[in-house]
Amino acid sequence: MTALGHRAAPAPRELSALSRAECLDLLASQSVARLAFTRRALPDVIPVNFVLDGESALIRVQPGSAVARAVAGAVVAIQADDLDREDRTGWSVTAVGEACEVLDPGDLARVADLVPLPWARGDRSLLIRIPLTRVAGRRLDA
Repeated sequence: MTALGHRAAPAPRELSALSRAECLDLLASQSVARLAFTRRALPDVIPVNFVLDGESALIRVQPGSAVARAVAGAVVAIQADDLDREDRTGWSVTAVGEACEVLDPGDLARVADLVPLPWARGDRSLLIRIPLTRVAGRRLDA
């Protein structure tokens, strides 16, 4: 405790870059990410539940929705993190790729049990694949 009764801040942490393999492992440990895309020439970010399928992220969206129209064929990003505000440690990973609708019946059948059920109500039957062409992450360690 300091003289004012506040807890002393932790010492500065070491920031390090993560390898692609580390980034993919960390993404695979999460089920919720932020999806960043452009809508009407402006940036937009929404939370989505997702799953990693190899080096692609899979998300479900509502067919015909503004999100579905905005991401189809567009370069998008997903971002996930796990932060400990108390200890000031954690990691963050961002991955970028061109989103595309999953149409192949064989692929749809293969991933049907992988993709998590949507948290939000409504029809979220449109499956979007985002091949992760650029992946970067950082970790803040004690």
